Amino acid sequence: MNYTRNSLAASFLLTIAGVFATVEVASADCFNGVDTDGSGDVTIDEFAVVASGNCSSAQIDLIFSYADADDDGVLNCDEFVEALILALGC
Repeated sequence: MNYTRNSLAASFLLTIAGVFATVEVASADCFNGVDTDGSGDVTIDEFAVVASGNCSSAQIDLIFSYADADDDGVLNCDEFVEALILALGC
């Protein structure tokens, strides 16, 4: 019985790891598509284009400010992924 639990746990962890790897690759691809000026960062205007289908402009401003961890006024890829996840919850 312990063997079965351990096997299920290991299988679950491998599945979750695969999902996170897929999300990371998809998010990086999405980031490149949203970064329309090719600057390597996403501006609030670029982010708003993606998030406006789910979020109000006030929510977009709040999410962008929260995700901009280094407070430089733009989102790098990691910050963008966090902002995108938050925007999906609007």
